[in-house]
Amino acid sequence: MRAFFFSLTIACLLTPWTATSQNTGGVWETRAPMSTARQETPLVHLNGKIYHMGGINSAGAAISTLEIYDIASDSWSIGEDLPFTLHHHGGAALNGKVYTTAGYSATQFIESTLLCEYDPGLDIWRQLTPVPRQMGAHATVAYNGELYLFGGTYFNAAFSHAFKYNPTTDTWTELQSLPVNSEHLSAAVVGDKIYVTGGRRIVNFALTNLTDLHVYTPLTDSWEQKAPMNEARAGHASASVDGMIYVFGGESFSDGPRIIKSVEEYDPVSDTWRFLDNMPKPRHGFSAVDVDSQIFLSGGGITAGFSASANTQVFTPPPLATFSAYSAELPRELSVLSIYPNPATRQTTLKIKLKTGARITTRLIDILGREVNAAVDRFYTAGSHDISIELPELSSGIYFLTLRVNESRLVQKIQIVQ
Repeated sequence: MRAFFFSLTIACLLTPWTATSQNTGGVWETRAPMSTARQETPLVHLNGKIYHMGGINSAGAAISTLEIYDIASDSWSIGEDLPFTLHHHGGAALNGKVYTTAGYSATQFIESTLLCEYDPGLDIWRQLTPVPRQMGAHATVAYNGELYLFGGTYFNAAFSHAFKYNPTTDTWTELQSLPVNSEHLSAAVVGDKIYVTGGRRIVNFALTNLTDLHVYTPLTDSWEQKAPMNEARAGHASASVDGMIYVFGGESFSDGPRIIKSVEEYDPVSDTWRFLDNMPKPRHGFSAVDVDSQIFLSGGGITAGFSASANTQVFTPPPLATFSAYSAELPRELSVLSIYPNPATRQTTLKIKLKTGARITTRLIDILGREVNAAVDRFYTAGSHDISIELPELSSGIYFLTLRVNESRLVQKIQIVQ
């Protein structure tokens, strides 16, 4: 059964932004720090907890410790150590387990093929079928029940290989290579695509950051290039919230060494980037995870090269600008709007109460800007009305309900889940 959720009154339904509103840059909050400062580690969210394993400590040594952050209590606890030291590895959650992929297995930056699975219930690690090739400083994401790995280093040089792992069969498949060699890159998922950003490689004998955005479609095993970031970055973090991509920080050696402070937001609908406010605590060699429309970031280097932080922060993105042509001001004609049932069935009803007669049009739009149900357009007299909306078979994800009342337009992000 598919359902979507949003508030029952117009006061709660609408997010207060307009096409002319100023960008707030998002909101940053500080949370409890880890007990061990570290950098070059993945951050993995699973069932209300965030897992932070391995990395490089403030002394520049590889470590194996696992710390677990409980979001509800804002507290860290210690889990079972990795079976070995590991840094510059990837990580993701699948089917109630936490996975780490490849990475450097020693302080000397020796690439590995290690694939490890952590069971939170048993607090134990086990090794699985190795990654087909040694790698480190690569990007790892989970999509549709499988792990995807992109780029990274091989013998400490950037390369472009891509692989996916099926945990059910414990097998690997080689994919179409990333269009460019890149290491210290990052990846995030929106809908049915994986967005791979930045990284670095040697250009004219110099370590050079990239602005590239390459988008991978698992269904067709194909790549397409999209608009580049405004700032070249490597060692950065990325995450997706409500159909948007956010990239944070990084480091640069071509014009430094320096830590990158900037934050950028990417809109897949318009294929555009914009700067948000700078990070209050810039860093590199860290990861980000999205939890309930917020992004958690922890650890990372506070100076270019070897350094470490125990800091944990939460970033709440600014209001969506995807459909900025629509105003969120309450139209004078409308006094009540609700939805029934909630969660909705394949046919749902908008309940409205009009102060005066009005022409009303409704549309449901996906994050790529495509209309996914037929528009309802008719005139309604003053009083209460039920507007029936047929919902097609839709995949899980973010959608937008747009409502036009005479010349006023409203939009609200909704989530459909199976």
